Amino acid sequence: MKLEAVLFDFSDTLFWRDGVQRMIMLASQHGVTVPTGVAAQLWSSIRERSFSPEEIAKHRDTSMEAHRRCWTALYQPLEELLDGLADMMYDDQPNPAGFVAFPETVPVLTQLHQAGVPLAVVSDVGWDVRPIFAHHGVAECINAWVLSFAHGIEKPDPRMFTMACDVLGVSPHNALMVGDNLEKDGGAVHAGVRALVLPAWSGVGNRGLWPVVDAAIGSRRDA
Repeated sequence: MKLEAVLFDFSDTLFWRDGVQRMIMLASQHGVTVPTGVAAQLWSSIRERSFSPEEIAKHRDTSMEAHRRCWTALYQPLEELLDGLADMMYDDQPNPAGFVAFPETVPVLTQLHQAGVPLAVVSDVGWDVRPIFAHHGVAECINAWVLSFAHGIEKPDPRMFTMACDVLGVSPHNALMVGDNLEKDGGAVHAGVRALVLPAWSGVGNRGLWPVVDAAIGSRRDA
């Protein structure tokens, strides 16, 4: 296949937020000790609710205001641990220190960039993710940023993907979207963009990004 550009989702595709440790750290800064097991259970429950149809239907990623409102509501159970912890967790969301790169994220982005493959980040998010990429030394690898809050739309709206392709100067039919959400990222096909949807990460080993390097660089070599 002819592959001229790659579009990446952000969270749970390239980076993951260590919400358990962030919760423990923020509480400890205010003199409250949260056992790891308690934090893990709370974080798991919050994430599960965040992916529910009811929450997705709120379109929280279409503006900074909606994002804060919805996420601070999701964080409300944390108020039982410490007054104000819900707001603290939300305000900590954009903190680059809270995000961990998957094992192959940095080398994959670096190799694609060095090979001259145009890259975009297409993300449903309520704040600017670029400082996180800069923190990990790969911001310069990204040629286009399509962030939902900045445009008032969310994936799977085809415009999210076509905007990225327009900025990169490629046809949607020659681009690949890589993400972790079948409905959201898989929706790229409605814009004519092929999609690679990764399964949930097991917590160990690679994320599954290396085949993208083989496909993208191999396609350029064969062109």
